[in-house]
Amino acid sequence: SGSVVASRLSENENWSVLLLEAGGQETVETEVPLLMHNLHGTKVDWNYTTVPQKYACGANGGVGMCYWPRGQILGGSSTTNAMVYMRGNRKDYDNWAAMGIEGWSYEEVLPYFLRSEDQKNSKYAANKKYHSTGGYLTVSESRYQSPLIRDYMNLGRRLGYLEQDANAENQTAFMPLQGTFRDGARCSTAKAFLRPARNWSNLHVVTGAFVTKIVVDKESMTATGVEFLKDGEKITVKANVQMDLISPQTISTGETNTWAFFGLILRPKTRGTIMLRSSDPKVHPAIDPKYFAEPEDRRLIKEAARMATEFGASEEMNRIKSEFDFKYYEACHYLGDKLSDAYLDCLVHNYTFTDFHPTGTCRMGAVTDPRTVVDPKLRVLGINGLRVIDASVMPDVPSGNTNAPTIMVAEKGSDIIKEHWATTTKMEILV
Repeated sequence: SGSVVASRLSENENWSVLLLEAGGQETVETEVPLLMHNLHGTKVDWNYTTVPQKYACGANGGVGMCYWPRGQILGGSSTTNAMVYMRGNRKDYDNWAAMGIEGWSYEEVLPYFLRSEDQKNSKYAANKKYHSTGGYLTVSESRYQSPLIRDYMNLGRRLGYLEQDANAENQTAFMPLQGTFRDGARCSTAKAFLRPARNWSNLHVVTGAFVTKIVVDKESMTATGVEFLKDGEKITVKANVQMDLISPQTISTGETNTWAFFGLILRPKTRGTIMLRSSDPKVHPAIDPKYFAEPEDRRLIKEAARMATEFGASEEMNRIKSEFDFKYYEACHYLGDKLSDAYLDCLVHNYTFTDFHPTGTCRMGAVTDPRTVVDPKLRVLGINGLRVIDASVMPDVPSGNTNAPTIMVAEKGSDIIKEHWATTTKMEILV
């Protein structure tokens, strides 16, 4: 989100914008979509892990810690993720509005999805209410389309699902994947939003800048600057006028004849925690998502596993002699019936993993809600001049990948700041 906000705010040539990024520039490897998993565990990843989980990730070294990849590179996780472009369900955002979060209903956020989009599917682009062209962010299908897609779509039709655009009016559908692809390569927010602005004199980007502290004036409770480490040196940056600080989230594919079915819980009941372990900002926090702690979440993921076996045994998949590879799940062999609750409980406990979309650590909400961290204008309660603009403000995870919704939040957040400072001619902003 930082790349989006920095680009949009620097459109005002009278404003000076500084973007701080702990990681480095994009690399050749980050450009290649199929190398996504090769980026995990490298220097472009924060390399977070969770605390041991009671109901998930049990086969991960036998300790139950789930791996939590997060992008430490310009463009953040948009430079390391799976590039899926899925906005979520209309009700996701209408539910936010129902919580008292004014200005965030589906109809109110839709224009911000459209603002960034450059839709390359001409059929989808013709639906002007839900799609647009000419934005910074390229959205398209992958150039390579597996022959299995035809069978998968046929299966969906036979099961009664509509083959249609899930980012339009009806979000329950079968459709070939769309993602942030440009000419066969990744289109990260750094590529989409920063590269067009790279020659603007009022936009300054510093990589390798590890932010250690937000400087707050204790008398006025106003954020006035940041401290960060760069090449081992501690640097403090302050603005000469009042400003807004945009806080980021500080707080193998098998053999070639294998295909995978991923069951995802789009609206989990379980809520986790992220707690500081130390006052040292370089020490990773204690991440406890409490995966599947709620019985309903376990029931749903087992239902998804049963659906996967049914899909694999369907007439469409039988055309290619598809069968479930139970040999992969060695820890559960002794339990016999592969569709029994006991076997699937074992499967869930040992072989589940995160789909990389945590949200809600700086929850947006009504100011009367005791859980609220930022108000609907994304201002941190109790501190002047500080906003949070990223996936952490989402009060609930959307029904889909957070790639597109996070960019939407950044687009809307940029407008909120522009509106707030509309009469200010000179301003310095840290992102």
